[in-house]
Amino acid sequence: MQVVTAALCKASANLPYALFGPFHWEYGPGAVWLIAGASTLHFLGLSGLAAYYVIMSKGRRWPLLAVLAVAAASMLMFSSILTNYGILIRFRAATEIMLIPLALSGALELLPRLKSSRRKLDSSETPKNV
Repeated sequence: MQVVTAALCKASANLPYALFGPFHWEYGPGAVWLIAGASTLHFLGLSGLAAYYVIMSKGRRWPLLAVLAVAAASMLMFSSILTNYGILIRFRAATEIMLIPLALSGALELLPRLKSSRRKLDSSETPKNV
């Protein structure tokens, strides 16, 4: 029981670093930090699209929530063993693989909405002949 408690405490302390790190004050002069930052942006984009799809889906939420819960549990587990960002990037990739189907579905659902809103915006901005 102590091992589980210690793992949960360490996971909660490292979770912000696992989700959003590296932070701008942690960047160094090497190119690897650009890769780490791009990896974080990719992870946040995939997570956002997956969450969007789960929120916007109707009637078929339980399997989607199960996939999202497994991805969240894996991130919690990975954050408990976080020692550096190199390891984190590799572990986040495993979570991203689980999120790819949800993120693709979210993107396919979001693109037509963006196109229709862009068409509405373009049609409302056309000048009228006077």
